[in-house]
Amino acid sequence: MTLPIARLYCGLTLLHLFAFGCGGGADGDGGSGGSGAGSASGGAPVELETSDVSYDSSAPEDPLRTLDVYSLPSSAAAVPVVIWVHGGGWFTGDKANNMARKVELFNGEGYLLVSLNYRLSPEPKASPAPDRVRFPTHPEDVARAVAWVHENAAAYGGDPERIALLGHSAGAHLCRLGGHGSRLSGAVRSRTQ
Repeated sequence: MTLPIARLYCGLTLLHLFAFGCGGGADGDGGSGGSGAGSASGGAPVELETSDVSYDSSAPEDPLRTLDVYSLPSSAAAVPVVIWVHGGGWFTGDKANNMARKVELFNGEGYLLVSLNYRLSPEPKASPAPDRVRFPTHPEDVARAVAWVHENAAAYGGDPERIALLGHSAGAHLCRLGGHGSRLSGAVRSRTQ
């Protein structure tokens, strides 16, 4: 089974984040700060369902290859899924940064929200070491996370056939690089065969 690539929507511009009310955090990654729970439309609390889930079985203890799942209260039908990829210039950032308003927005609109980490490169001028984390590691991590979500979304009430991949800054770039084509197809194929 392969993920229907045509149904995976990639990228999100900063302009869209501001239009949806998620932009403007001090680090440029949106939100009002903090991580964890938010409140959906109407004031109902939305809790973090599961945190620090490894999406890469080859490195289950690596915190930079984990994701958090923000679920909705039980629903009779599977809901669409939004996967969030943080920004940070490929060398900083975290899946939990400024998530409260994103959780409020996406859960409030009826989406299961997943926020992921990916391996980070060292500060650009700090490490010329040939074994440092660098391209294509970042988009490959995103592709592995998307494959994991596709395979496991139903367990959290999500619809694996309706996945949107969104990100900010470097995260949006990684959505574009890792969220389609051969990287994603290969990652999905290897996880579902």
